[in-house]
Order: sequence, then structure tokens, then C-alpha cells
Amino acid sequence: MSTVLAAATAAKIQEIRAQSLATMLAAVNAAGQSGAAGARSGGAGGAPFDAAQIRAILVEMQGTTRALVQLAGGYAEVELPPALLRQAAVDPSVLKQGALLLLPADVPARPVPGPATAHVTPNPAATLQQPGPPGAFPPGSLGAALSRMTGLALPAAESATRPGQGMPAQATLRPVMLPQGLPAPLAEAVLQGAARHLPLAPVLTALLGKASETGLPPALQGLLQSLQGLRSSPASLATPEGLQSALARSGLFLESNLARALPGQVPTADLKSSLVALRQTADQARQAAPGDPAGMGDLARLAEGGTERIKLMQLASLPANPEIVRTDEAGQGFRLSVSLPLAPQGPDRPQTAVMGLMIEHQPDNAPAPEDALRQESNGEAQPFPWKVRIALDLEETGPVEAEIGLRGQSVSVQVWAEQPAMARLARQKIGDLHRSLSGAAFEIVRLDVHDGRSAPRPSLPNPYLDRRP
Repeated sequence: MSTVLAAATAAKIQEIRAQSLATMLAAVNAAGQSGAAGARSGGAGGAPFDAAQIRAILVEMQGTTRALVQLAGGYAEVELPPALLRQAAVDPSVLKQGALLLLPADVPARPVPGPATAHVTPNPAATLQQPGPPGAFPPGSLGAALSRMTGLALPAAESATRPGQGMPAQATLRPVMLPQGLPAPLAEAVLQGAARHLPLAPVLTALLGKASETGLPPALQGLLQSLQGLRSSPASLATPEGLQSALARSGLFLESNLARALPGQVPTADLKSSLVALRQTADQARQAAPGDPAGMGDLARLAEGGTERIKLMQLASLPANPEIVRTDEAGQGFRLSVSLPLAPQGPDRPQTAVMGLMIEHQPDNAPAPEDALRQESNGEAQPFPWKVRIALDLEETGPVEAEIGLRGQSVSVQVWAEQPAMARLARQKIGDLHRSLSGAAFEIVRLDVHDGRSAPRPSLPNPYLDRRP
């Protein structure tokens, strides 16, 4: 009896190991969307799949021939094809963590719950992140999946870093299922961005620190110097014109600007287009100089990581339904997540910080103004159709977050300051904000300063200032 059981067990193991990646993808609804581009089902009865390639992100090696990979539908353990192993013997970077793999659809694979041991310890000084107010993304949305996958709390602030701190650490990928029905190209962009992104603050600090070095190709030096003008001063963001200019330079709208450009017209350079050009120029310089004596490989990797970070912001800003086409209609909801680079020590210094900004419009959640004020007076939290969330971490202020809500002429402002001195200063200045809002004919529903990091709204009696007669 034991012999029969052992034989049956061995047969089942062999069946699992022989399961193809394409078959596994077709069996998982979410992952099937990713595999549709590279694998087609032969119908009932288990007919063979086309021997196409399926894209996956390498999470970690498991032995010498197996690897744990991430697909659009989750994680899988795969047997790496001999051709890929031979390529890795010549170039080990082919199988480094976060690499994009093109796997045959018939490669043996089995689904797994997620990585058990994969971990990359980030540099705390380079990846400092501040949690934003809760509920920034609805459950099941692409933004929520990206936040969980990368460990990012959006909007994310990044403190200024010093030049020469080395390459910033790569974030650890976390197990997560992507939203149902996500198109395969979009799923691939999500996985690549999550695996390859780097924080913008240390990326820009390191790149700008190279701008003054001698011996760089003139084209590359020009691109590095042009990055200085794409950062904002903290004071400039206090004006509507300065904030508008910073948003235009952020890189979030590069593709839409290219689509709207007239034939022969070149859109104004922004952060994403500059990083893309910088990476291409660095790659060309590396190929022209065997051995990479000038460190062009590091420059290219930094530019790539910064580009992927901006791409994550763009993906998080997509509408919940990929079929939605944005218009200028005031009744349509949207959410924009942006990272704005700052020059806290002046435009000529390489130190860079990043302010996280999220702009949200959810008109369907807006109650009637009189109902909103009545419910706020009873301590009931009501959503505002317009919200702006800000996260900032400067040396002078420490981590600071704010949430601004707007409903008609009713406004709510909440500020969180981690440093006690900054919280005291904010309370001292709150009267100036109150006078400015009142002078602009706003009805002030809430005006609060909190100590520490952001948290759910407290249920306090009379947490607002009622100025009605």
C-alpha cells in the first residue's frame, strides 16, 4: 500500500512540475489577462498552447535552475529554460533581482503564495516615506495595488539626501493581486515599474552631483545640468503659478503632451523626458567606452529608476476603469498622484527633496452643502468632492502632511507635524490662514493642527468653527 501511495505522490509531483506557465496563467483569471498576449488556449481538453513568450519579473533564484517570479496574477515558481541559463553564465545580471524575464509559454511552473525569503534592505536615509491620510485609494484599485506592492504610501515625501551616498536601494516587491481585467501591456508596465523604480530624491541628488565632474561627454553634461532647472524652490510652490509650473515639469503629462503636439512640434522638456534622454545618452557612452571607466552604467541605472518612479505615479493616476477616457467635464472624478522635486538648498546645490501631492475629485460623494455642514457639526465625517493631500519632509520642518477639502465654498484644512516645534509654529500661524480663508469668502468647516503623523480623523465635540449667524 505504501508503495502505491509513494508512486501516486511522485506522479502528482511530476504532474505539477510539468504544468506549463501558459496553463497556469489561463487557470488564474487575473493572470490570464497578462498571459493573453503571449499564450492562447487551445480550448477544452488541454490542447497545446502557442510557444510564445510570457513576461515575468524575477523575485529571487531558488537553486541554480529554478526561480520565483512575479506575474500579473501573482507569483510562480518556474524552471528556467537552458537558453536563459546559458545567457546568465555569460552575463550574471540577466538573473538579478528585478530583471524582466521572457519565458516560453511551455516552461514548467507552479503557483506559489508569494516570496518567503526575498528581501532587499532599503537605505533608510534614501527611502524615507511618510504615510498619507488613510483611504487614499479605494480597495481593489490599481493605486491600492501599487501602494501595497511597493510599500509606498502615496503621496510620498522624500527628505533631501547628501551627494555621494551611493546608489539608493531597490524596493522589495510584495505579494499582491492586480485588479481584474487589467490589460496585459498595463500589467507589464506595473510589474516593471514596481521592480525597477528608485526614489527620486536620491536619484536626482546623485545625478546632479555628477554634473560638475570633468571628462563627461558634452551631451551628457548638458542633460545633467538641465535637470537643475526642473526642480522647484519651496517658496515657489506657495504661489498658484509656481505650483502650476511644477506640475507641468513633473513628467506626469509627458505622453499626453506628445499626443497633443502638432506635427514637428517638440513639447517643453519635463522630468520624465529628461531622464529618458539621460539614460539613452549614458547607455550610448557606455557602449562607446569598453569597461565603463566613467561609470555610465550607474548613471543609466539612476535615470531608469527615476523614470520608473514617475511611471508609478502615472499608473496610480489612471482611472479605476481602464476604458474610461478623461474629459474636461466637471462631473467626472479623477485622482492625480505627483512627485514634485525641490531644491531646498538652492538651484545650484545638488541636494534634492520631493514633495508628494495628490489631487482628487469625487463628485458623486458630495452631499448638499446644508447637509454637509449639519453632519460636520455633529462630528460626522463627510467626504469632500475635492481633496488635496500634501506630504513634505524638509530639514527645517521635519515630516509635515496636510489634507485640504473643498465643497463649494466650504473648506476643511488639517495639518500633521511630527516635530513639536513645527506643530507649535503651525498653531501660531493658523490665525493667518483663518483670516485668509475668511477674506476669500470660504465657510471654514475645520481647521486643525495635529501632532505626529497622520491618522484617522478624531471624533471631537465641535471640531469646527461655525461662523454662520
